[in-house]
Amino acid sequence: ELNDVPLESVVCVEGKVQLRPANMRNEDMKTGDIEINVVSCSFINKAGNLAFQISSGSPMAVETSRLEHRYLDLRREEMQFNLRLRSRAAMAVRRLLTQHFGFVEVETPTLFKQTPEGAREFLVQTRQKGKFYALPQSPQQFKQMLMVGGIDRYFQFARCYRDEDLRSDRQPEFTQLDLEMSFVDQGGILTLVEETLAHLWGEILPGSELTLPFLRMPYMEAMDKYGSDKPDMTFGWMIDDLTDIAVVKQPSHKVLCSFVVRSGSKVMTDSLVEKEVTGIFKEWELGIAELNDETLVGTTLYRMHEQMKL
Repeated sequence: ELNDVPLESVVCVEGKVQLRPANMRNEDMKTGDIEINVVSCSFINKAGNLAFQISSGSPMAVETSRLEHRYLDLRREEMQFNLRLRSRAAMAVRRLLTQHFGFVEVETPTLFKQTPEGAREFLVQTRQKGKFYALPQSPQQFKQMLMVGGIDRYFQFARCYRDEDLRSDRQPEFTQLDLEMSFVDQGGILTLVEETLAHLWGEILPGSELTLPFLRMPYMEAMDKYGSDKPDMTFGWMIDDLTDIAVVKQPSHKVLCSFVVRSGSKVMTDSLVEKEVTGIFKEWELGIAELNDETLVGTTLYRMHEQMKL
């Protein structure tokens, strides 16, 4: 009878749990060492036709189908792992901040008055005509009140809401670990964040350790080498300053202190780089370095430097 039960049905099985014979144990399953000597079996909820298969090894369904049938998607092993990992990470942070650093977790309201900040706020209508609540972009005013009120070390996993256009790194609502401390300097904040991340890393990935302190880079160095205040250190191409080489003295003795790469944002293949760079250097040899409506790209400059062996 159990052989005819559709996948993902809920059944109640009663019997005696016993060890499997040694030659029948399955090391690939969490319950591979045991089996149930069934006494009775009953159906609680029989599943219908599934929108997609969720068993391990089955091809993943398209995202629209997964979102429409979210209750099935949540049963997938990957989704279960992600949710449980998030839970473990949150508990590890809570234990560290409260037990080691003396923080107090305080939950702040999500309905508040509208305040001028960087992004637009979501408004929640009330039953009083013309009056609204605003969903906070961050608990900024609340945590300042806590500091003044004597809670000198506060944290919470805060829900934040921002009425912004969607981008790859933006969404209408998100959760952030919100921290605030009184009477602390920059070094204290950096040390706290580094130790929190190192502790979290060790809890989630046992046996691995982060090297402290983290590499610290001045703002101007990051902008000069990577063109961003949050550089990707795994990306080897850095912006190379070619100012000394690019300076071209015109007959009028005017000095050109910058130059551009023709369609630089699109020039990524070696053949195109070689073609464009060769053309530009020929123009330099003639003392002409005027290119209109072009784009400067640091990665292309680096490849120029390597290929031309300047």
